[in-house]
Amino acid sequence: GALSVEIELRDGDKVEVGRLGPGDFFGEMALLTGEDRGATVTTVTQSQVYEIAKSDIEPIIKAFPDIADDLSQILTRRTLENLRIKNEHFASLDEEKSLATNILSKISRFFDITPDRPFPKTVAGQ
Repeated sequence: GALSVEIELRDGDKVEVGRLGPGDFFGEMALLTGEDRGATVTTVTQSQVYEIAKSDIEPIIKAFPDIADDLSQILTRRTLENLRIKNEHFASLDEEKSLATNILSKISRFFDITPDRPFPKTVAGQ
């Protein structure tokens, strides 16, 4: 099915930041860092949604801790997209690296793993 992703702006207005379809996922920030959700997802058409709990993904992350870097890149990209939509700022490369490092640290702490590299790749791959 189709799902709508909305975020709340500072003035309280809500803005749609994306549409999801079959094979897409959401809720990854909460799942991977334990943070509160940052968006509201609602169904637009009849949909089938599966929930993945921390206990479901934890054995995979512990077995392959380097996956945390790949996941942090996805979280960084989505966070930057949302920041740009909110017009909070356009992130510089240094800000992007800082955000990516922060997210990787949160994932590592949440799953009690040590990443292979101290600094994740940026979304741009630099």
